[in-house]
Formats: sequence, C-alpha cells, structure tokens
Amino acid sequence: MAISETSLGADGQLARAYYKLSTIHADAPKTAESTEFKGATEEARARLRLSEKDTPSEEPEFAKLNPFMLW
Repeated sequence: MAISETSLGADGQLARAYYKLSTIHADAPKTAESTEFKGATEEARARLRLSEKDTPSEEPEFAKLNPFMLW
C-alpha cells in the first residue's frame, strides 16, 4: 500500500489494494472498516479515468487496473 500511495501512476494498484481490503474486512465482518476502504477504493478509481466511474465494483474490473505488479 505504501508504495502505491507514493508512486506516480500507481492509482490502479492502490484502487485494487483498497478493494481487496474492503472485501477482507467485509468477510471478517468489520463493516465500518470495509465501508471506509470501499470509499477509498472509489476515490482512487475516480482519479484514473472518467470511463471507470460507472463500472461495477467487482474483482474483474479492479484487476484490469493493474498494468504491473508491485512485488
């Protein structure tokens, strides 16, 4: 997460990381944390492209946002 937050052009990675954290917390169930990460997910995705704005918040859509892996 820290790398994605500070790297230029890594908003796709950040959006996907926030999405994954929101699903993990939803399964816990930690509703407040899940909702917080879900909001961060949408904010990060909104910084990418306007065309991403109305896409579903599902794993396949967030996987498309990663042109490279950070590991």
